[in-house]
Amino acid sequence: MPESALAVHGVVKEFGRGAKLRRALDEMSFEVPPGQICGVLGPNGAGKTTLVRVCSTMLRAEGGTVTVAGFDVVTQTADVRRSIGVVLGGDRGLYPRLTGSENLEYWGSLFRLRRPAASRRAAELLELVGLADRGGDRVSTYSRGMKQRLHLARGMVGDPRVLFLDEPTTGLDPIGIHSLHEIVVALSARGVTILLTTHDMAEAEALCAQVLLVSRGRILLRGAPGELEIPSQVRVSVDVGGLSEARYRELAELAGVLTFSLRPGGTARFGLGSKEHAAELSSRAQAAGADRLGVAPASVEDAYLALFDGVAP
Repeated sequence: MPESALAVHGVVKEFGRGAKLRRALDEMSFEVPPGQICGVLGPNGAGKTTLVRVCSTMLRAEGGTVTVAGFDVVTQTADVRRSIGVVLGGDRGLYPRLTGSENLEYWGSLFRLRRPAASRRAAELLELVGLADRGGDRVSTYSRGMKQRLHLARGMVGDPRVLFLDEPTTGLDPIGIHSLHEIVVALSARGVTILLTTHDMAEAEALCAQVLLVSRGRILLRGAPGELEIPSQVRVSVDVGGLSEARYRELAELAGVLTFSLRPGGTARFGLGSKEHAAELSSRAQAAGADRLGVAPASVEDAYLALFDGVAP
């Protein structure tokens, strides 16, 4: 394996012509070492899916270079395709009238595996993703979470060195997300390099050694989740629970609050510029009757909000 399992240098991808020309990837550059999980976060239209499609040979860029497992995506396309797996979000790509095993055996045949080898590989992958007891059932009977796990198994049929996951947990419940996360971590431990696009900041923090925050095809922020240089001077995050939305919005007006977001379960997260401002907000929240309070260093979510949302209206 080369020093970088995935190397993206100065990549430009454009769509449209003339006045309607849009640059989806704008001189994007980064590298991912072997076995690392790299997360790509950004709002809709940021270029995340376009990046996956360029790196996996589905689209050709207008400029720059991409190498995957040491192979150039333009001049060594066949080698790249033999080295990668791709898992796109959603239910497309599975055959509901076939069983889980039959789906994987079919994809194995596309990798030129003979039937016995394809059957063995299907059994191995069903075990890996926790579907060994459902391999003989039609996919039409699977839950959404089971289908996503089968998608992941399908992406691993060719034993890829680099795996592209494009928002694989979209629409899953917390149990399904946890199950998928365990599989992704296990794959990384085996040495598989993973590029993961997601909207879920907690997912990126839990899984990724490196995160890229992107907007309009450019990388705005890059680094390890706990070491990001947070923009807008956000340094501390405070999670508060047990108050009304109106009271949360009142707290968001306090001095030093730089970002604010409502979260599932009736809680809110505040990004602040200093520990002193965090202490003041915590004191006010407790006085207002908050039953949950957590203070921590600024997170990937705080960086995301500071870059793309700011303080909510």
